Amino acid sequence: MADTVARYTEACRDWGRRHYADLEGADRLAGLMERVAAAADPAGWVLFAGWRARPLPDDPPGRVAQLLHVLREHRGGAHLSAVRVAGLTPLQAIVARPGSDGDATFFGWSEGVPQADDTVRARHAEAEALTDELVGPAYDVLDDGQSRDLLELLAAARETVDSVRTG
Repeated sequence: MADTVARYTEACRDWGRRHYADLEGADRLAGLMERVAAAADPAGWVLFAGWRARPLPDDPPGRVAQLLHVLREHRGGAHLSAVRVAGLTPLQAIVARPGSDGDATFFGWSEGVPQADDTVRARHAEAEALTDELVGPAYDVLDDGQSRDLLELLAAARETVDSVRTG
C-alpha cells in the first residue's frame, strides 16, 4: 500500500510539473493552500488527514498539484459527511448536481440510476451549504487580501490547465 501511495503522490506532482510549469505565482499559491491545509481540522476525514501528512515537494508546480489534491480531499470528506447528514446516499448526491449527466456511470453505477426529484435536489442544496460551513474555518486563516490572492491564483491555475489541454 505504501508503494501505491508513493506512486500516486509522485504522479500528482508530475502532473503539476507538466501543467503548472509556467504558472506565475505558483509559489504564492502553494503557500496559501499550505496554510489552509494546516489549519483544517482532520477529525473524521481520514483521506484528508493521510494526504495532508504526505511530505510536499520543493518545486512550486508539484507542490500546487499535491496541495490541490489535499484540499480536494478536505472538501470531499466534509461533503460526504454533509450528504449523509442531509439524508442522501452518495448516488443521490451525484445525480442531484446540475450537469451531472453521466457522472453516476463514471463513478461506477451501471444500472438503476435514479433521476433527482425536487426533494433530493433540496437536500443536496442543504448538503452543499453544510459542506461550505464545515470547510470554511480552514480558510479563515487567510486575511481578505490573501483570500483574494488565493481565488485569483486558483483561477490562473485553471486557465493554465485549460491552455495546456487545448494548446
